[in-house]
Formats: sequence, structure tokens, C-alpha cells
Amino acid sequence: MTEHLERNWCAVIRYGGKEEWNWAWRASLCDMWSSQRTKILSAMSCSQDRDRLKQLLSRVFSPTIEQDPHETFATIEKMTENHVARSMVLNFLATNWEILGRHFRRSGDNLKLLTSAAKFLSTPDELKEMSRILSDLENKDKKLNRTFTDRILEVIRNNIRWGEKNLEQVYLVIESGIMTRRKFTRQD
Repeated sequence: MTEHLERNWCAVIRYGGKEEWNWAWRASLCDMWSSQRTKILSAMSCSQDRDRLKQLLSRVFSPTIEQDPHETFATIEKMTENHVARSMVLNFLATNWEILGRHFRRSGDNLKLLTSAAKFLSTPDELKEMSRILSDLENKDKKLNRTFTDRILEVIRNNIRWGEKNLEQVYLVIESGIMTRRKFTRQD
């Protein structure tokens, strides 16, 4: 069961209410193994409640909560997978770029987080937003590697091209799944 804990907790947090969130929050503050706390924080990033996700991001800079850089990185990276949290994460990274740079042990972790977010972005508006964020960051951080930021934008462009090329097939798969479910439901 332990290998499925994070996935199970993620489902509980995603579909649960205030009681489940409060349990996870208290558990994340307990003195436990870092790997266990990281799993709870990752599960908390599955929430669909924007206020709870903001609370989770605020942990990073809380003077009363000890959270190591590995836990912060894992939490933020997991949040990029959550469509509800993704724009919040991008804004959080852009707003707190310098502070996060000092928080993480390895240089370049901020860029790795942006890369993680980019692999889920696939619309022209998302490309425009990421371009704006990267441009702002390049103005703030002159050491930012332009080759790396260009690759981030290229990932999004590739996602857009793939979507345009395969849009009809995606719709057919979705439609066939809907029709199969309707047929299956009618037979019951």
C-alpha cells in the first residue's frame, strides 16, 4: 500500500472537503520523514480549491513552517500538473524568482520548474503568457540562459502544433468514449 499512498491521498484531497484538507495540513506539519511529508505535500497539490492551493504555496515563505527546498521543489513541480494550479504556479515563480533562487540548493531549479509547467501548456494564450514571464525574468536576471528559455517556449510551440495537427483525432477519441459510455449505460 505504501507505494500507492500519494495517489490515494491525491484522490482524497481532490474530492474531499475541509476536513480532509485540515488533516493533510496538520500531517504536513508533523515531525515525520521527509519522504512522507513530500508525499503529503504532493497530494495536497491535487486540490481543486484555489484558496487551498494558495495556502500551500504560502508555506514556502512561512516563518513558522520548516520546509526544505526538496519539499518545495516537489510540491511546486506537482502543482504544475494540476490545471487549476498551473497559472498560480507560473505567477508565483515569476513574482518570487530571486527569493526562490536563494531557497533552492541547486541553481537552475527555477528554470526546471518552468520547464515542468511548459510541458502542460498548449494554447497560443499560454505561449504568450510564458513569453511575457520569461521576458520579465530575463530583465530581472541577466544570468538567465537564453538558450534554455528558448527551449521552454519551443516546447509550448510543439504542443500547439501537435494539437492543431491532431485535433480532429482527439475529438474522435473523446466522442467515441462518450458514445461507448452512453451505449454501456443504456444496456444496464
